[in-house]
Amino acid sequence: MWDRGASRRWSSIRSPKRRWSRARGIGGTCALSELLARFDRVRVAPIDFDHCVVFAKRYSLSHGVGWPDCLIAATALRLGLPVVTLNDKRFKVFKGLRVVRPY
Repeated sequence: MWDRGASRRWSSIRSPKRRWSRARGIGGTCALSELLARFDRVRVAPIDFDHCVVFAKRYSLSHGVGWPDCLIAATALRLGLPVVTLNDKRFKVFKGLRVVRPY
């Protein structure tokens, strides 16, 4: 059901509530853009939205997991990739999902 993807990918999912600050690096380039340029971009597939709806129905009320986290989990499960986050508590409810704390 889930394909396997490359090991260095990031998703283009963004929460509407979060805004990244534009920290400027040397030469006026954006430090965040430089960091993200090292990774392959992953597009969200229609099947990810289907799984997101199922996850949201299952976990939103019982565990307080929002739809952005459900969509991230669905995409990571499809690709067989871990989710790297400091907020690992929300992702522990998804069976089979590897969650990695960066430090």
